[in-house]
Amino acid sequence: MSKKKDVELTREERAKKQKRKRILLIVGGVLLFFFIVIVVAVIIIAKNISNSFASGAEVEKMEARDIQSSFTIGGTIQSDNTVNLTTPSAILVADAIPVGTFVKKGDPILVFDRTSFDEAYTLADVQDTISMNTYLSSMEKMDDALTKLNAAQADVNKYTKLVNEQQALVDSLKAGMTDTDQRIAQLQSKIAIASAEYKEYSLYCEPLNGLKGPGESPYGMTQEAMQTYQTYADQKAAEIAQAQRELAAIQDGMGNVNQTTQLTEANTKLAEYKTELATAKGKVESYEAAAGNEYDRENVLLNGQITQINIGKGTEILDNYADGIVRAPYDGVLIALTTTKGNYTTPNTTFATFASLDDVSLLVSLTKKDLDSLDVGDKASIKILDKTYDGVVSQVNRMATTTANGTTSIGAIVDIKTPDDDIYIGLEGKATITTADETGVNSIPIEALNSDNDGDYVYVVDNKMTVSKKYIETGISSADYIEVKSGLDESDWVVTSYTIEPMEGETLVVSTPEYLEQIGQ
Repeated sequence: MSKKKDVELTREERAKKQKRKRILLIVGGVLLFFFIVIVVAVIIIAKNISNSFASGAEVEKMEARDIQSSFTIGGTIQSDNTVNLTTPSAILVADAIPVGTFVKKGDPILVFDRTSFDEAYTLADVQDTISMNTYLSSMEKMDDALTKLNAAQADVNKYTKLVNEQQALVDSLKAGMTDTDQRIAQLQSKIAIASAEYKEYSLYCEPLNGLKGPGESPYGMTQEAMQTYQTYADQKAAEIAQAQRELAAIQDGMGNVNQTTQLTEANTKLAEYKTELATAKGKVESYEAAAGNEYDRENVLLNGQITQINIGKGTEILDNYADGIVRAPYDGVLIALTTTKGNYTTPNTTFATFASLDDVSLLVSLTKKDLDSLDVGDKASIKILDKTYDGVVSQVNRMATTTANGTTSIGAIVDIKTPDDDIYIGLEGKATITTADETGVNSIPIEALNSDNDGDYVYVVDNKMTVSKKYIETGISSADYIEVKSGLDESDWVVTSYTIEPMEGETLVVSTPEYLEQIGQ
């Protein structure tokens, strides 16, 4: 019984599950149907919206127009004619106008204490005299040293020659005396030897009286042997006589000329010449130090040129401040003052800067993009406060500057042609610079231009309102129009406005009356 009930329950559960599946399938089908309906509706609505956006597009033909290309940039007004005022020495200031004050040409800017000013003038004059005297003294000393140096060098040459000649004489006398002494010694030795031999030979040839007969030798020599020794003795006697005569001649000559005295005198003179030579060399060294080398002498001449250039500059500066009063050199404004009443100026340092208001310009900073189109000579319209002035670009710097944040700019100057009393140094202004001005150039509205990686292009429509893309070459542009150099025909209708960017080949609904009239609609 229980098993049967279990089977029945299982069948009921299966039936319930199948019923739920059928319900889910029905619900899913309904949902799918509604989803498809919604998608279709969205597509239809989007198409209708697209068609409504596409309707009313404007087109225009390329036309010849006058185009002026320009850009506007801000800058600061500056004076192009400033003068820095200095004094050659410290001078007490009695009075001065405030910085920023406008004065006419000739009006006082600053007044010096008269006593202090006169002292400064005297000081400048005295310093000029001292500088010139110092230069002239240096020149005179150098010239004197050079003259003495040349004389001392001549003495060196003179005594060098005399020393060499005297040394040669001394050497010759010494050599002569040595040869004579050696010859006397030789002759004296020769006489002594010959005398001894003569004496010996004479003994052999003298007979002993009373002991032997005549001709007999006490040594038992024969007469013939004795005669031989007699001959030897006679020869020695002759040698002795010859040597004595030569010795006597030498000694007689030495008696006439005292060689020792002559050598002594020659050595004395040599010493004198050497002393004079040493003295001359010492003078050369001393005068060379005084005269300096060629570079020292050149420096004296160059310093002289500097002195002559600077002579009178101090008094010339003070002459500009007649009666101790600094006056405006032209109409302008005092833009800087480094001293005040009761204080002194700093020598050779700017104490005041005065700027002209008749020669002013606008200093601007250009970007690299601005630089590409800008040229010196470009005209400009400069707006300062509520006034507009004509201007012209007079200078573009050739060096860029970089700010702390890394921005690079190039400075340029725009001259203000007709400044008036409403110009203020340091005030900001705006310059609209015309970089190009062409007449009768083919152009289109700038809003018609598009760009991609291939270049600049426009959309055009034919007589059936079919869209196509054309790439063009552009030229100068203004705020409203851009020049078309090539790529378009005069008959082309260019799309100038649309709600959604068109695609090539699609049909565009155009609302321009001239176009619709041309295509007969």
